[in-house]
Amino acid sequence: MDLTPTQWTFLTTAIAAAATVTGAAIPVIAGWYRDREPFPNISKERAKALAGRWHGTGEDIFVANGEDKVRTEVEFSITVGGKKITCDIRVTAGDPYNASVDLKASGGFFNQDLVQLAYRSAKAARVQYGVFLFEFSPAADRLNGNYAGYSPTRECLILGKYELQKRD
Repeated sequence: MDLTPTQWTFLTTAIAAAATVTGAAIPVIAGWYRDREPFPNISKERAKALAGRWHGTGEDIFVANGEDKVRTEVEFSITVGGKKITCDIRVTAGDPYNASVDLKASGGFFNQDLVQLAYRSAKAARVQYGVFLFEFSPAADRLNGNYAGYSPTRECLILGKYELQKRD
């Protein structure tokens, strides 16, 4: 079948438009799916109890480069929407750093009691990332758990623990 130049132009334009729409839709669909999986449904009561402000302390358990372990204070502002948990986090390190850093995290419940969050720096240029795994207390007033991540200040892997209490 022979196409005229006009038909050829129309056909190539239609194919390019379909590819553009498909290319733009794939990340949106993948993001929608990722936000809803693989975490299970959680009771509305537990989800509502987790949402809010949390405050606590933490300390390093292991620092890969051998530097001193650091104690921190931390504030979590947690939002729960469906299966997805998001939070804004402020970590304030003690001696010798005495500085604060802001983090963003997202994740979900593994069951009624375990919460997993992946975190990264709130500043796109800062290379800082890791994970938290918390046990959510039966009374819904404590989050106790561990973290593993990369510290750009110390330029190494760090492991530690946090103990948080519900603020509101």
